[in-house]
Amino acid sequence: MYTYVFAFYLVKTNQSVIFEDNQRDLESATEKLSEYLERDITSDNLIDIKQKVTTISLVSSRTKMSNLNSVYFFAGSRQIPLL
Repeated sequence: MYTYVFAFYLVKTNQSVIFEDNQRDLESATEKLSEYLERDITSDNLIDIKQKVTTISLVSSRTKMSNLNSVYFFAGSRQIPLL
C-alpha cells in the first residue's frame, strides 16, 4: 500500500489529519518493534520483550486497518479529496 503517496495528494481535512497521525503512529511503532527485536534476548528479559512486541504489534495492526479503512472511505465515496 502506498499510503505516503496517497497522503501527499490529500487535501487537508480532519480525516486527512487523522490519517497522517495514524501513519506517524505506525512509523513510530515500527521503530519500537525494531528496537526491541534488535536487543539481546536473555531468559531475564524474554517475557518483557515478548509482551511489549505483542502489544505494539496489536496496536499497529489496528492502526493499519484504520488507515486502510480511510483509504477505502475516500475511494468509495467518490469524493477523494485530492489536490
